[in-house]
Amino acid sequence: MSEYEQAARELKAATDEVKRFAEASTAELRNLGKITEETKASADKALAEMNGLSARLADIEQKAARAGQEGARETRSLGQRFIESDEVKAAIGAGDRFKGRVTVEMRAITTDSAQVSLAQLGWW
Repeated sequence: MSEYEQAARELKAATDEVKRFAEASTAELRNLGKITEETKASADKALAEMNGLSARLADIEQKAARAGQEGARETRSLGQRFIESDEVKAAIGAGDRFKGRVTVEMRAITTDSAQVSLAQLGWW
């Protein structure tokens, strides 16, 4: 069971418990004219637990939404980015007429910039 599913089940159980205390409070008001301190304390505890679980579930949903956004970004390998660069496309388009070297600078968050040439890949 995922963390989200577990939190959702716990929140549902806490919500059901709050409903039971609300019903008990209503019955006590009807029968006794007041709510007992024990019922009030139990209801307050159940409400605090429900609010905490609700916040936890919202946090899990936000994390999942952020992860979904990060996963939606297209990830391409260094080779894919190299082949799709304008410089390489121009060199490939020139075919046999191309003489020289193509250098494409690529940056990544986790590494320094890298320069790769067609010759290093064994294409020329």
